[in-house]
Amino acid sequence: VEGDHSCLPIVTVEATFDVSLRDRTVLTSESVPSEA
Repeated sequence: VEGDHSCLPIVTVEATFDVSLRDRTVLTSESVPSEA
């Protein structure tokens, strides 16, 4: 059970990072054409 619990936070961190990266990419993509 402890092993699974240790693996859960890792997946959450990866998912959060992925979402953050995607959000940042979308924001930059929208910001570039908006400024240009």
